[in-house]
Amino acid sequence: AGPSGAVKTEVIVKQEEDEGGKRRSGRVAGKLTAARLDTATSTKALDAASRLVLVELHCGTARLSRAAHVNHGCIVKMLDIKNVVEWDDQFKQGDWVTFEKMDIDKIMEVGEDRVLMDLLRGAHILWVAPPCTRMSNQTAGEEQRSEARPTGHGGEGMTPQGRASDKHVKRVLKILNTARAVAPWIKIVMENPADAGMERLEFVQQVAENLNLTAVHVNYCAKSDAYPWKKTVLYTNSKSIIELYNKGQMLCKHPPTFKHVECSKNPVEAASYKPLWAAEWADLLVQDAKKARADSAFQHAPPKKRQKVGFDEGVAVVKLEE
Repeated sequence: AGPSGAVKTEVIVKQEEDEGGKRRSGRVAGKLTAARLDTATSTKALDAASRLVLVELHCGTARLSRAAHVNHGCIVKMLDIKNVVEWDDQFKQGDWVTFEKMDIDKIMEVGEDRVLMDLLRGAHILWVAPPCTRMSNQTAGEEQRSEARPTGHGGEGMTPQGRASDKHVKRVLKILNTARAVAPWIKIVMENPADAGMERLEFVQQVAENLNLTAVHVNYCAKSDAYPWKKTVLYTNSKSIIELYNKGQMLCKHPPTFKHVECSKNPVEAASYKPLWAAEWADLLVQDAKKARADSAFQHAPPKKRQKVGFDEGVAVVKLEE
C-alpha cells in the first residue's frame, strides 16, 4: 500500500509509565497508520516487523542475500531459474530465508506478474542481475553485440538471441518500476557487466533516469588483490554506494604492471559477486534502507501524534501521546 492507502501497523510496542500518566512508545518497524499500536499479537510477528526485507532476482550463489541475512538478520527472498545458492548452517531455508525457482519471462508472458507484485510488497531492498551472457563483452559469435548500430537502434541486440535478451531486460525494468510504485522507499540495485551491452541500451538509460538511479562502476580487484580486475556496473539509488564510488574506493588503483588474478573458468563462480564486495554492499544497503524506513514511518504517522525524538540504528523512535 502506498502513502494514501491503509497498511497494517508494524511496530514493536512497550509500555512506559511517567509522572504525566501512561504513554506508548515504539520502535517503528514499518509505516504507521491511525490504527492502535497494540495490534501485534505474536513474538514471531514482532520479530518479522523489525527485520528488513531483501528481494534478490537472478540470485545465483546469493552471496548478497547471505551477507544481508547473516550479518544483518534480513528476511531474504531469492529467485532464479535454478538453485545454485551456497547453502550452509548459517544460511539455510526457513522462516526468514526462502528460495523459489522462477522463470521471470514465463511468469510475465502469461500475465502472472501479480506473483512478483506480492513478492515485492513490503520489500526494503531489491537487487536484480539480469543474465549477462548476451550483454558481456566476453561473449562471442552471434551473442556478441557489435559497436556499430543502424540508425534508430539505441544499442539493441541485432540477433534473435540479443533481442530475446533485450526483451528480458525490459521485463526487469518493469519490475523496478513496479517495485518503486509498491514501495517508494525501496533501495534498488541492478547489476551487469560494465562498458557492455546494458550500458549501451537507450531504454535502460531512460528508465534509470526516471527512477533516479545512478550508474557506478566497480572493479572487483579494488577490494582485494586476490580478486580479478572484472568490472561491473551498479544502477542504484543507494546514497551510500554512490558516495563510496565518488570517493574513488570502487575502481582499480593498481599500476599498469600489476598482474591481476584471472577470472574463474567456472561460469557460476565467474558470474558471482566476491564475498567482500557482497558484504560491503549489504552493509551500505541496509544502512540506507533503515533510514528510508524510519523516514517513511515518521512521515505516515498521524501528524498530531508524532514526535521524532531520534534514531536507533537508523530506525526512528516515535512517541505517541494517548
